[in-house]
Amino acid sequence: MKKLITLVLLATLLFIAGCEKKESKAIKQEATVIYEGPLALDGCGYFLLINDIKYKPIELKEAFSVDGLVVNVDYQLLDTKWQCNWQEKKYDQIKIIHISKK
Repeated sequence: MKKLITLVLLATLLFIAGCEKKESKAIKQEATVIYEGPLALDGCGYFLLINDIKYKPIELKEAFSVDGLVVNVDYQLLDTKWQCNWQEKKYDQIKIIHISKK
């Protein structure tokens, strides 16, 4: 019986360890905030332009929601894409870890 309990506990621990999501490291870059109109009026909201590529942040604090603002940003590239209402193009989404004005 002890062997069965030990085996079940070991299997549970291996299952839990295998389910852990690996965190990708934060990327540090300079970026420019781009505003493409309000979402409610068929705009696309805010993007970050990094190395000539537009990324859609999942959250951008109001203090940094200024078109043309240059910022330093630490971010993680996500596996998800974002599509503006009327555009066919999909944009990579990013999670902002830290952001500051340049």
